[in-house]
Amino acid sequence: MKRVKTITGSFFALIVTAEILLGGCGGAEPIEPFITETELPCGTGLLESPEIIEPEKSEYILINEYGDYIDLKEAVLIYQSVGSDIVILKPEEAWTLDSFFIRFDNHTYMTNSVGISYNALIEVGSQDVSAGRPSLPYHEYDFFKVSVGDTINSLTVEEAYIEYLYIPETSDVPFAIDFGVSFSGSINLNGHLSIADYNDGGYVPNAGDIIFYPNAEDWGDIPIFKELHENTSLREGVVLDNIYFYSDLSAVQLGNITDYADEIGFDTFPQDGSFVRASVTVEGLKMYNSQSRQPNSCYGKIINILLTD
Repeated sequence: MKRVKTITGSFFALIVTAEILLGGCGGAEPIEPFITETELPCGTGLLESPEIIEPEKSEYILINEYGDYIDLKEAVLIYQSVGSDIVILKPEEAWTLDSFFIRFDNHTYMTNSVGISYNALIEVGSQDVSAGRPSLPYHEYDFFKVSVGDTINSLTVEEAYIEYLYIPETSDVPFAIDFGVSFSGSINLNGHLSIADYNDGGYVPNAGDIIFYPNAEDWGDIPIFKELHENTSLREGVVLDNIYFYSDLSAVQLGNITDYADEIGFDTFPQDGSFVRASVTVEGLKMYNSQSRQPNSCYGKIINILLTD
């Protein structure tokens, strides 16, 4: 085993994951979790006999929550957290421990949106925005593997990762705890956009931050992250003219107006935190559902924007 005490770059995301799972720091800024290069001793290659698929007939093979076999020898990283350090492990070393983390950097698991936006009229002045919350029928999400190189409509999967926590005494199945995906290409979306006008130092947007809630009907086949056993599609919505909007999509965080040149045209948009209807073309879409950042977070960059109110 090799003990690592000083780690820089994207690999720091692994420390954050381990610290949070073990009661570590919170409120950290989003960090880039993708590992693009690694020289860590994280395996010895593919199985020499790929025809062996039964886990009891081969070492270091597990079945994940999605019913797929995963081979520790194909993991980009296996590690255990020890205090403020992490210990990099080989498959044969990890196999003897009571818990460890496993990371793969070429795929993740996602599902599709229901494709429906819901809305409810909220009484003017009411502090109970859930009073008019629409009821939602039960929906069984179908999860599938998304791999690097997959093309989905106008987007191509550039990077993807999944990380598991495996505790043999608790379950034979490793628990997926961190997910991420990034796409190349662009997508046009309609929805509701807000430009923040304040920052109170808490968990609120900075002045000029751009938040966009896409209409689910326009989202199409672009996959999303959801919890495996989450069968309700209602998520946070936005208030516009006393109407509260719901869908199973996350808000897309589009950076700050200072990130863009003047020609984007933000001068036609209110910058007081109110929501307006807008059409946005977004590129560089990234999604995460992880312990090391806000669950089900989504980021992108604006190519073109149009006020549609």
